[in-house]
Amino acid sequence: MAFTDKKFIVRSKVLWVGSDEDKTPFTQRQLSVDSCDSNVIAERLPFATAIVVNVKASDRGELATTLRLIAKSAIDHGLAVHVIADSDATQSHVAYVLKELSLTTRVYASTKPSLDRIAEVIARHDAGPSFNAALTFRGEPLSANAELLLRRAFCDCDQVIVSKLTGGTADVLLVHAVFKDSLSGPRPLPFFAKVGPRSSIEQEREIYKLYVEHFVPFYLRPSLDYDRCVLGFETALLVGKFVEHSESLLEVARRNMAQAAIHSLFDDALRGWRLQAREASSNLLQAMPWFVVSDEIPPRRVVQANAHTVVRSPKELESLLKNAAPVSYLSAPYHGDLHADNIRVRGNDVILIDFQRVRTGPLLADHACLEISLAFNEHQGDSNEGWTDLIDALFSETCFVHPPDPPVEPAPREWLWNAVRQIRTIALASQRSKAEYLQIVAIALLRFARLPARPTDTSVAEARKAYAYLVADRLIGIVATNA
Repeated sequence: MAFTDKKFIVRSKVLWVGSDEDKTPFTQRQLSVDSCDSNVIAERLPFATAIVVNVKASDRGELATTLRLIAKSAIDHGLAVHVIADSDATQSHVAYVLKELSLTTRVYASTKPSLDRIAEVIARHDAGPSFNAALTFRGEPLSANAELLLRRAFCDCDQVIVSKLTGGTADVLLVHAVFKDSLSGPRPLPFFAKVGPRSSIEQEREIYKLYVEHFVPFYLRPSLDYDRCVLGFETALLVGKFVEHSESLLEVARRNMAQAAIHSLFDDALRGWRLQAREASSNLLQAMPWFVVSDEIPPRRVVQANAHTVVRSPKELESLLKNAAPVSYLSAPYHGDLHADNIRVRGNDVILIDFQRVRTGPLLADHACLEISLAFNEHQGDSNEGWTDLIDALFSETCFVHPPDPPVEPAPREWLWNAVRQIRTIALASQRSKAEYLQIVAIALLRFARLPARPTDTSVAEARKAYAYLVADRLIGIVATNA
């Protein structure tokens, strides 16, 4: 068990609202039943595992008020919520109320169920850790939802010190915890805690089980603490071991020292996925459907691209990709968001983080995403002076036939040339069809061109997203010409 104080984990109380029934089926399963009014439920949620709302025809008028008062809060605390109706007519009303309150997928409803069955379902429900109201917080101010979830995830602690980590698609926190009662001592190594929409966190937790645990070496990824991962009504929390003493691949690359890290990334960290590669054949956009959403590309970026040269509309580019001939490629699990900040470097090891978008598709999608993140993201202290010339050279048709040549003398942004050259060398060696990688890069560029602006972005970043659109237009033109 991940917790040091078990009293916050044993949850065997069932809160009962409405007309009493025979409680024997519950007591037979070591569940205690607490009949209570909905107004006093809030204080009893932390140590309960479920709520049963028993609705008679005469109670219909109060149902919406009761559920509005207790349901979302109960689910935030991990409780299962069951509504029992005494007739089909009452059940129809229950269904209407659940729909109106957006509770349909979170609340169980049934008509005259066997109490044995309800008790058995509740006995098997894992409510997770309870709520520690005495936990003290230091550091970063938190939203009410984030604080509630952290009070559950770290219920066995006296104190947590919280700070925000940059990057990623959700709020990611660094958590230093102080245990209440641990044989080894009160201060464990730090955790990360990722707060996000429930559906996204559930998906990432499932991805860990399906794609990560048996395929990415344990020392080259964060390990999840599944017992501390908690689900609320709208938000959820993913908790794991924080990767200490590391830096992003970008920081290493900008020192022109990324060669060993890039080699380790594809030969070690991603090796388990690459071993699953199988020959496939299809239209590449169909194999990467979520990359291109033409309606999400901001018109202002198309206008900026047109200032350099005339470009096709997003719809036209999407149509050209949809009509491109099927190609052979290697299909395997890929990260899906392999930008330089999702790759941490510690000594000789490269550690992958943020597995929210892992899926199976073209193996080379990760290579494309990585080189685009290095080449097109705005970097601190950078400008676009001379940048477009470098991009035009790196993303020319010739450099997709064979990798860019090594630089013969020191040059501005030599670090970027060398990093892209190494990624391109690895990618071109793995492609199965002529211009396969060129087309995958074009698709990934369109994805980059639709990304929303980050709070720290300047006009440099906007100009680069527009230029990514222009380069995508060029590469898609090459695909169409050679079809």
